[in-house]
Amino acid sequence: MTPASPAVTIGYNTESRVRQIMACQRGFSLFPAGPPSDEAEARWNYAFWPQDELAVIGDSTRDPAGARLREAWIKDHGWWYSEPENNTNQDWEAIRPLADQITRRFVTTCAQTASQLHADGLIRKTFGRTIPVLIHELEYYGEIADQTEIANPAGIAADFTNWVRNQ
Repeated sequence: MTPASPAVTIGYNTESRVRQIMACQRGFSLFPAGPPSDEAEARWNYAFWPQDELAVIGDSTRDPAGARLREAWIKDHGWWYSEPENNTNQDWEAIRPLADQITRRFVTTCAQTASQLHADGLIRKTFGRTIPVLIHELEYYGEIADQTEIANPAGIAADFTNWVRNQ
């Protein structure tokens, strides 16, 4: 994915999976990065989640209609750009403000959508309880925690946001 083609991947983790991962011998791991350092990492780090991608929204191959809508949204806001042909740092720096704007607005939209799903009761109705919606990338940093707090009712994602902030 590039900033001009963001997508949402829907995934999950379960407490039974966390227990299963933690029960594995420390010297052996099916994970390229090795075993988790603790239970919190097994629970919150996407690398340890089932990699089954329940849905990928906005991906040009798996969701072409969503990808067209995303592209139209970007163009309607005047943020569209073509990736540099020469692939030089100078070329990338020239488009960075647009790329950053797309990323910022896309993530904000995702967080606001998750917040609305909570407010409408759809998450509770679907899962039988309130569960946190995590907004994240493959790396974890403070802004990820802030975005996740926006996406959820107060305190629902505190375990995740505390874990992120203590990385």
